[in-house]
Amino acid sequence: MGMNKIIRLIALAAIITSAACSKQDNFNTLSPGEMLKPISLQAHNNPTWASSDSQYEKSQNPAKWSPYFWASNAAALQSIANDKPRLEATVRALMDEMKANSIVDSDGNYRVIYRFPYVFDKYPMSAPWYSAFGNAAIAVGLMHIRNSTGDTSNDGLINEYLDTIVKKYSYKTPEGNIWFAEYISDDLPDGHVSVINGHFFVVAAMYEWKSMSKTNRYDRPISQGLDTMRDELPKFIQDGYFSYADGFKHMKDYGQQRAVNFAVASCKLRDEICPIAVRYQKLFNEWSK
Repeated sequence: MGMNKIIRLIALAAIITSAACSKQDNFNTLSPGEMLKPISLQAHNNPTWASSDSQYEKSQNPAKWSPYFWASNAAALQSIANDKPRLEATVRALMDEMKANSIVDSDGNYRVIYRFPYVFDKYPMSAPWYSAFGNAAIAVGLMHIRNSTGDTSNDGLINEYLDTIVKKYSYKTPEGNIWFAEYISDDLPDGHVSVINGHFFVVAAMYEWKSMSKTNRYDRPISQGLDTMRDELPKFIQDGYFSYADGFKHMKDYGQQRAVNFAVASCKLRDEICPIAVRYQKLFNEWSK
């Protein structure tokens, strides 16, 4: 086992010991942007993009528009913060993209809409389909736009996209836990599939918005989301790998290190999850030998 891995395990063990496995959520204890790091959407500076003629840091296929790439482009806005005309033009283009790939349904819910078919496991999903993950990505992107411009006029939009997750994309398990579903389509069993990484992505987005806006609006769904991480993470431990979709044990998470990272990040938000995070790290180290 490498020294870095040993150090990480010792650090996690220290967290567990000092916290005594508290069930209280660690609200307002992390530095801004901390929960955006494990989901790889932290604000960053890219001088190469800033000096180029490219509109965005990352280009994407409009026919398969990705809210994650959209949020990633918003996360790079600080690269052009000193070029106000370019910043304003890029923000306008980002907002136009967001509007073109969102709908407001008859009940007033703001939804990212996926206008292309997709296959999850053996289930083909026809267009359109929806996602809590997609809505959360938009919220994160809007937070980056807010930070880069100082403009708070879109705060209500952030709430709208997150509120839709709470009202429309949250599903209760027979045990009473709440999943934020990553795939919502009538073509899926029960109309949705819950994925652990997309679920945590929502928790991270809500936590960051709480930290940024000083709102208590999402305290309950954050806590519910962490309850699910606590109870469901152990179920995703398979023989030699971590799975990632509820009810699909045969599907190996394509990001095994990411599975560990999300367990550790959950530990930062809820101390009682730390023993599970330690277990994930130990198993990952064993499987990686």
